[in-house]
Amino acid sequence: TIDACISNACVSAPLIVVDGILEDPDTTCINGNIQLGASVFSRAPINQYEFSTGTGAALAPMTFPTFLVYAMNDNDPTPSPVPIGFTFPFNGTQFSHFSASPDGWIQLGMRTAAAEPTNNVVSAVNLPKIYPYWDDLFPGSFFTGGPNDFGGVNSVLSGTAPRRILHVEWFVNIPRTNLAPNSRFQLWLHENGVIEFRYGTMGTATLSASIGMTGSASVFQSVSLATNTVSTSTPNNANTGQPASGRFYR
Repeated sequence: TIDACISNACVSAPLIVVDGILEDPDTTCINGNIQLGASVFSRAPINQYEFSTGTGAALAPMTFPTFLVYAMNDNDPTPSPVPIGFTFPFNGTQFSHFSASPDGWIQLGMRTAAAEPTNNVVSAVNLPKIYPYWDDLFPGSFFTGGPNDFGGVNSVLSGTAPRRILHVEWFVNIPRTNLAPNSRFQLWLHENGVIEFRYGTMGTATLSASIGMTGSASVFQSVSLATNTVSTSTPNNANTGQPASGRFYR
C-alpha cells in the first residue's frame, strides 16, 4: 500500500492498493523516457472519504441511455443487478454490478435489491447503498415531449479506461402527486472511486430526504442540505428541501 490521493478521493491510511502497473511505451531505448500508469483503488471505509461541495455543475448528457427503471414504476428497483461497466471500489470492496431504485438510491453488488421507499441512513437493507436524493419518489408519466424525456432511471457509460464514468440519472416528479416528471439529478461513479452527486432543475416540496452513502449502520456519510455539510456520526433523514440546480456533492 501507498499513502496517496486519487484525483479528488483522498482518504486516510490504509489508503491505496496498487493493482497493476503499465509501461507506456512497453519498450524503450537506453536513456529513453517511459510513463508508468498504476491501477489503484481505495480500501478505506467510506466514513474516511473526503467531502466537498460547490455550484455550477452541469448534468451529463444522457444520449442513448440504458433504461433501468421505467415510468410509472413505483418503488420497485431493477429486477436484477446490471453491469457498472468497470470495477468500482467502494468501502474497501470492488464491485462490478449495481441495482437502481426509483426512490433515489442504488445498491452495489450482485444481490437482488428490495423496494425501500422509506429513507433511513442506517438501514441494514440494500447495502452498500449510495443515494443522491432518497425519499418516496415517483418516476411519473412516460413522456413529456422531448427526446430522452421519459420518466424513470437511466444510465450512460462515458470515457475510456482507466477514466470511465457511470452516470445514473433520475427523472422523477416532486411532489410525487404531480404526474409529469419535473426533477433531474445524477449520480456519477468514477472508475477511480470518486463519487459525485449532481442536481439539475428540481421540483419544490417539503419532503424528508436522505443524501449520502452507507456501508453499514455505523459506517456512512450523511449530507445536510441546509448547511451543505456531511456527518459520519449523525444520520439526517429529514432534509426538507431540494438541492439548487448546479449544486454538487463529491
